[in-house]
Formats: sequence, structure tokens, C-alpha cells
Amino acid sequence: MSFYQAVAENSPAYCQKPERLVKCGDDLRGLPPADAIVFADAHAGNPVQALRSLNPSVTIDGVKRHIDPALDPFDEKNGFNPNGPSHYSKAFQDRYFAAQAKRMNELIDRALAIQERIKKSDYPYPDNDILLIPSGGNPGAGAGGDAKLA
Repeated sequence: MSFYQAVAENSPAYCQKPERLVKCGDDLRGLPPADAIVFADAHAGNPVQALRSLNPSVTIDGVKRHIDPALDPFDEKNGFNPNGPSHYSKAFQDRYFAAQAKRMNELIDRALAIQERIKKSDYPYPDNDILLIPSGGNPGAGAGGDAKLA
């Protein structure tokens, strides 16, 4: 609903800006804005949720999973408490969030490169593909998590 309202209030120009990953068409012009909106249990949107869910300590090399101990949020040395509230230092948080942003930008770049190859008919699939995100918010995906769920 928030996307609808943003387009209704600002015209399709809202979603046609160069920095938008997915652009909308002019067929959305003239949407009547809602009189009011109530968001129950709202969040910032799927892209932000995906970023927040990324665990940058986990990488996959072929079929082997690697955990970077310096970024592992489930390592007690980094502030994890398996028996209660965890407390992470500012230094760990800064490192972790910077690594999350770097990983998300790498994933976006990979997706955009795939889109370009698809447009040029230089890709195995003509219209779409899967982009796997190791430990992208899956339950149990942490280093100490249940491997059956990761």
C-alpha cells in the first residue's frame, strides 16, 4: 500500500528515477490517493528486511560454508549471549553493518549484471534466474544454528 500511495501522490516519476532498481510504467498515472493509511506491524520493506537479515559472516565457496569469526554474531567473543540478551560492541556493530552493506551491494551488482546479460540474450535463461543468498535470514542459519534449517 505504501508504494501505491507514493505513486498516487507523486506520479509514476516516483518509481522512474535512475536510482530505482525496478522502474514502473506510465500506466500507473492517475491513481487516486487513499484518504488515510494504517500500517499494522509495518516494516521498512522487503529490501531493508533483506539487508537486515544478511549474515555477512557466512560465505559459500562451491559447496563449503565458511564462517568469518570476526563477523559471527553467534560467537560469544563478539558479544553473543546464548543464555540471555546479547551485547555487541560499537566496533563489532560497525564492522558487521559495513559488511552487510558490502554484501548487499555485491548481490545487487550481480543481479544487475544478470539482468543486462538477459537483455542481450547472453544468458542461459531468457527471462529470469534465481539469486541465492547464503544465510539471508533463514532460521537456524547462524554458525551454531540447525543446519537442517539453513
